[in-house]
Amino acid sequence: MQYQYDLKRYAVLYVDDEEMALKYFEKAFGREFRIMTAINAADGLKLIEERGDEIAILLTDQRMPGEKGVKLLERARTLRPRMVRMLITAYADFGVTVDAVNMGNIFRYISKPLQVEDMMTTLRRAMEFYMVQLERDELLREKLSSLQNMLITDRVISLGVLAAGLNRQLSNPLQ
Repeated sequence: MQYQYDLKRYAVLYVDDEEMALKYFEKAFGREFRIMTAINAADGLKLIEERGDEIAILLTDQRMPGEKGVKLLERARTLRPRMVRMLITAYADFGVTVDAVNMGNIFRYISKPLQVEDMMTTLRRAMEFYMVQLERDELLREKLSSLQNMLITDRVISLGVLAAGLNRQLSNPLQ
């Protein structure tokens, strides 16, 4: 299936404390997506701070030493609100799911082990969602700019009409 979006224009950041999971993810999805990886939440947050403009999708494991995935999602939301955030975990925990939705405002909750085809579809949809948001924001900026230009033009024309009327009144004071 051919996509209209360049899926490598922006990166997918995958944060997991299991090095093999990172390598597997990069191997499975690296042909279609630009993949960045981090071994813990601190490294992931550092990448978001330094290269956040390049990252469209954050996929993080929940259970990692140090900071948990939900906390990383929450901090990423603060730094980059447009970034698409997803939580992946091997453990079904209702409380974590609720926290991920409420605090991290996640796009999707994914269970391990990954199903490659499902994950590929999810990543495509997430990347498209991110790019559509960017397009929408750009169109809104253009529309606001056009409206602002129309208002300025209207005011200039009104001032011109007012000036012409005043000129006529001043040039014919006896009438």
